[in-house]
Amino acid sequence: MKRLLRIEILKNLSYRPFKIFSLIYWGAVVILALVGFAEFNLGFLRFTLKDVGIYNFPNVWHFTAYIISLLKIFLAAIIVFSISQEFSNRMFKQNVIDGLSKQEFLSSKLLTIGIFSGLSTLVVTLLALLLGVKYSTDYSSSAMFSEVYFVLLYFIKLFLFLTLFLFLTVLFRNAIFPFLTVFVLWIVEGIFHASSQLNKIADFLPMTNIARVLEAPFNRVSFNMNAAENSGLYTIKAATDFPWLALVISLIYISIFIWATYQLLKKRDW
Repeated sequence: MKRLLRIEILKNLSYRPFKIFSLIYWGAVVILALVGFAEFNLGFLRFTLKDVGIYNFPNVWHFTAYIISLLKIFLAAIIVFSISQEFSNRMFKQNVIDGLSKQEFLSSKLLTIGIFSGLSTLVVTLLALLLGVKYSTDYSSSAMFSEVYFVLLYFIKLFLFLTLFLFLTVLFRNAIFPFLTVFVLWIVEGIFHASSQLNKIADFLPMTNIARVLEAPFNRVSFNMNAAENSGLYTIKAATDFPWLALVISLIYISIFIWATYQLLKKRDW
């Protein structure tokens, strides 16, 4: 594993788009974190996100995980461009000739995806903790950790998203078609959702499960019509039930994408 990790580090650090997209991603994470301190002026209403209560425990876990997950496309770009470069420059074929097996190649890419997903999950965890400690009013263990499972859901969502792009990049061997394919999948699944006959099938499709394993939390927020009699303008409902079905389906898709990627690597004459 150390050998594969060292190979990946040497490859990626010498690849300029890897550095660019990495800087964009981590810079965007910082910007999103700072947005929480900004004041929004709607004319008749001025507020900051912390006033809404999304940075209070336990809400902060869900909101932070979801907001940072919006940046996952930049991590996907790192995976896509780094792998497609290996095919376009025939680096993959040379690595195989030099003794790197196709299984080791796949393992190295999964290791990279795992590290990216793990580091991003760690950032989400630390950011949620910092914001929660700073702005929350309830520090009981039940409040602090009752929704910490959203961190796990974030990791699964990100890992699934990146393994999907890994499979598509190996399938097409370029940097454009994976993004176009995901866009088409998103449209097709939207059509499925709009159809009463196909709606149930849509629940088992990949893009739907990427979305449902960590859903948008904003429907939990409601405007408090009796604000004068209460402590705040907004109330946040308790988290919905744990998405067991979406989680199981996501894990199945991860296994399918990894297996399918290995079959492509093994059967094709590169």
